[in-house]
Amino acid sequence: MKTISFSAFLFLTTLSFGQNHDQFEKFNPSDYPIEKYQITSDSIKFKDFIIEIRQVRNLSGYDQFSCRAWLTITAKSKSLYQRYFKSIDAVGSCYGLFIPLEQPRQDYFILSKLGDYNGRIFIIDSDGNVTEKPGGPFFISNDKRYLFSEYYSDLSGLTVFDFTTGQYLFSDTIAPRLFEWYYKDDKFISRVDLLNNRISPDEYYYFDLATRKLFSFKQNEDYLKPDDRLASYNDKNTRRFCNCGLELLLKQK
Repeated sequence: MKTISFSAFLFLTTLSFGQNHDQFEKFNPSDYPIEKYQITSDSIKFKDFIIEIRQVRNLSGYDQFSCRAWLTITAKSKSLYQRYFKSIDAVGSCYGLFIPLEQPRQDYFILSKLGDYNGRIFIIDSDGNVTEKPGGPFFISNDKRYLFSEYYSDLSGLTVFDFTTGQYLFSDTIAPRLFEWYYKDDKFISRVDLLNNRISPDEYYYFDLATRKLFSFKQNEDYLKPDDRLASYNDKNTRRFCNCGLELLLKQK
């Protein structure tokens, strides 16, 4: 068993993990005529807050921008949080802001930003506090206490969050590219993505909650079973335009 090394590419890590925020610009519908742009918007009530998401897809492709998005949180008409993505590049798979079709908990609201080779995960608590970390698709433990989010990028990374304490246990780049999360033998375990790693299929990694580190170990190729897999969110994003899972959410209302 060995501990994996983190931040193997420190310079690249700093660039990818350090997210420069675009200066907020107010959404103006007249700037986006319907013959040129597709506008998707939704307003979601969470506790005493209104979470508003607007996304604009450029129907002509990539001229100036492909995808543009706004994330705002208000309470009693008072603005609490504003986040603006001036240009989200259509790279990877789904791109834009992605809301799960269901939330894993009642006391937190979670959404992802995909694209740009720089996925993010946003966690909003019951007081309206927002934290943003590298991430994208995520898995939730069976007791709904822990979140494991894979960094949606050309780099491999991991973010682990503890809902009970409200703390991030880990958020950094990692050496192996991991694929899915499981719980077995009292451990949170991930498989290696064999398509992107020249590693034996019998090698696995587990996240140790006490030390907040990843450790590798060997087991049979069929060690993990489907029933061991944690519930996944935001990972089946086959739509390739600027609203990701939001359109599916609107259709179900």
